[in-house]
Amino acid sequence: MSAAASPTLRVLKWSFLGAGVVYGFWHNRTLAAQAETKRFDAEWARKEKLIADAKAAYAKKNSTSTPGDLITDVNDPNFDLEKLIDSVTKQ
Repeated sequence: MSAAASPTLRVLKWSFLGAGVVYGFWHNRTLAAQAETKRFDAEWARKEKLIADAKAAYAKKNSTSTPGDLITDVNDPNFDLEKLIDSVTKQ
């Protein structure tokens, strides 16, 4: 056997090197895409929480009704259609 590597061995070495570089590039892109997705999801969750907090604060600020008051908001869980109809008929 001579001191120089055979041509087949050199081709295999360079092929494995090329395959490793291609795999490294592909793996890096996959990891970067996953990190970007996680970052986007975290930002989305933060914005949803801010919106929910703002809605709760707005509802608390504008909620001046007491149990005896008439509630005209149909989305309110304490809305009573009968009380609304009675108040309209009395007026």
